[in-house]
Amino acid sequence: MSLTTTRSKVADSAGRAAELNPSKSHRFRPDIEGMRAVAVMLVVADHLKIPGFKGGFLGVDVFFVISGFLITFLLSNEFERNQTAKKAGWISITDFYVRRARRILPASLLVIASVLIAANLLFNVFRFQEVQSNALWATFFLANLDLMRHATDYFAQGNAVSPLQNYWSLAVEEQFYIVWPLVFMLAARLGWSKSKRDTHNWRLQATVAILVITGASLLWSLIATNSNPAGAYFSPFTRAYELGIGATVAILAPVIQARMNAHISRIGGLAGLALLAIGLVVLGPSTPYPGLMALIPTVGAALLIIAGLSADSPNPAGAALSVAPARFLGRISYSLYLWHWPIIVFAVSEYPGLKNPEKSLILLPLMILVSWLSYRFVEQPFRTLGKGTGTPLNFLAGLSSNRDRIQLGAMTAVALVAFGSIAAYARPLPSSAESSTLNANITKWANWDPYAADQTASNGDATNASGAAGADNSAPSDGPTPERIKLIEAGLRVKKATPAQMARIADAKNNLYPGTFCTDAARTQSQPPDSCTIPTTGGDGSLDELKGKNVVLVGNSYVAMWSDAIAGVLPKDANATSLAVGSCVPYDFGGKIVNRNEGGVDCSKWAKWEVGQVKRLKPALVVISSIPKRDQPVTFSAVTKLVKSLQKTGSKVLWIGSVPQAEPWDTCVGDSRDISKCTITDFASNANDPSIRAATEAAGAKYWEIQPLFCTSDGCPTLLDGKPVRTDGTHLTPSATNGVKPQLTAAIHEALGIKNPGR
Repeated sequence: MSLTTTRSKVADSAGRAAELNPSKSHRFRPDIEGMRAVAVMLVVADHLKIPGFKGGFLGVDVFFVISGFLITFLLSNEFERNQTAKKAGWISITDFYVRRARRILPASLLVIASVLIAANLLFNVFRFQEVQSNALWATFFLANLDLMRHATDYFAQGNAVSPLQNYWSLAVEEQFYIVWPLVFMLAARLGWSKSKRDTHNWRLQATVAILVITGASLLWSLIATNSNPAGAYFSPFTRAYELGIGATVAILAPVIQARMNAHISRIGGLAGLALLAIGLVVLGPSTPYPGLMALIPTVGAALLIIAGLSADSPNPAGAALSVAPARFLGRISYSLYLWHWPIIVFAVSEYPGLKNPEKSLILLPLMILVSWLSYRFVEQPFRTLGKGTGTPLNFLAGLSSNRDRIQLGAMTAVALVAFGSIAAYARPLPSSAESSTLNANITKWANWDPYAADQTASNGDATNASGAAGADNSAPSDGPTPERIKLIEAGLRVKKATPAQMARIADAKNNLYPGTFCTDAARTQSQPPDSCTIPTTGGDGSLDELKGKNVVLVGNSYVAMWSDAIAGVLPKDANATSLAVGSCVPYDFGGKIVNRNEGGVDCSKWAKWEVGQVKRLKPALVVISSIPKRDQPVTFSAVTKLVKSLQKTGSKVLWIGSVPQAEPWDTCVGDSRDISKCTITDFASNANDPSIRAATEAAGAKYWEIQPLFCTSDGCPTLLDGKPVRTDGTHLTPSATNGVKPQLTAAIHEALGIKNPGR
């Protein structure tokens, strides 16, 4: 859905959209400005999911036609202006590309840079890597080829789409612009000679060239749309005919104008609007596109342009498109197109409720404001300052006023920020070797082979060999022993529970959230009450370094479920405190993920209170475990910020991972004793873990991977040693957490940076 990349302008001298009327003079076309407004608002309405606008993507086709018309009209005008009796017409290709760069690059690069910065702050590391790659392709106007390479379905917008996906259409236009001026000039000059200058018809030759291109593109669009619809949607070859329709109108404009009258103008304009309305009704995500159906909006746009070619033939459609609000939106349409999609993607990512069309409309004023600022302070200054001064020295000499110099300084700062951000972040997706410690974690345990490598360390403990999926960085002592692996495998073989085991499952189900929590009333007190204290039991003596020191648990129910096991490994006189509260994540400083939990606790305030208590208590160790709901994002930068803020108190930090999510007991067991369906095989259900791990380790803290302690590559069992592993989908039972106390002790050793004495 490309925003046209030119302000209709003749010779770039009028500063506004303009057309050449051969019989008169340069004439401003307010109706084309209005057409831009219609096109961009159709796209925005479609992306905001406003009912009745599922076909709003046709706005891109309107933009393509407008772009083809305006660029070709400018080329035709320049060629004819430079033609004399002694020489053929010509076009300054260099000037053309400079004009395109001034028009396109400033706003385009600013948006790319802004998206990279926002994605680094708000997305997890894996999605950020995708945005980095998207930015690289977008910067070089190759976004459509990247999407074709991945055969992305544009309409599958329930997926995690790129905030730069809208750059595909800008890429199509720029690819057309790279080729068309050269083709135009070669075709127009073909066969010219002084002896034949009176019979040389450059306009006819250029018309033939564009008709050949347009016809070939239309034919290929019909074929490709049926054979490869996802790729055809983004292809410059299937879309060239849409720009070609506009180019054809531009070349034939004098012929059309000679035959134009008020009746034709009126009928053409109304027919053009009717075709756009029909397209909005009949087109939708299931329509094979572009193909033949794209002729509906493209022909409609062409008719609207034709209807306004003659100032002597006003038409109702042109008058309607020329109203002031439409012209305003048309002027900012390039910026509006660039900014609207990233705003939607980031807003919905942070606030999923905005997927609701009624709520999403609140984004529209923000889009318009940001776009106007971009137009006013980025587009226009870069486009107009120093224009026509020629060489860089003339340009600098022409900056006669302080205002010009200030403007130049501001423009330079914007350019440096944009180029710097893109240079720092935009890059291809990491290779498998580069991403082994990050990307491979998403699926590595699904392929984990506990026997793939030597598993016996010097102390006889098993390592976390991950086989083909990439080695784990955990120390051998916090991973599964051979005996532990055998216990897991034995649990996987149990398909039917005994009555006694079913009774234990029922008890676990009734105690969904084991462990020590703080009540909401604790937050109103200067220090946690006694109810937040975890009574320690003595441990095995290997953590005596923590005697008399504070240990604090931070997070939600996922850290509270470890309180019993932590109490069992700490020395008896360690001061252990749980600050956990249910359903709140401690890295959600702004309340962006969950504002309140089920009990009405303000999660944002609780997170700040937790950090404040850590600063007051200055514990030797902070233990964190916290995951958001399954459909909510994890903010990489927020996790890193949390860990670093805790480390500033002098505390060491241990983040405990999670296990994949199981089906609820009622779903997987029902009324039977068959527990086979309760075995976890969806290893991607805790896909937030790799991002949390990356953020934790980036901050220099210890992350403890617990999945290999409860799963093999065949799955995660329901029972271990006849006892249920979980209370629900992902919360572990006390027997499960107590069963890995040796590994927990080893993980604490690593977090504290003390030598592991072994188990």
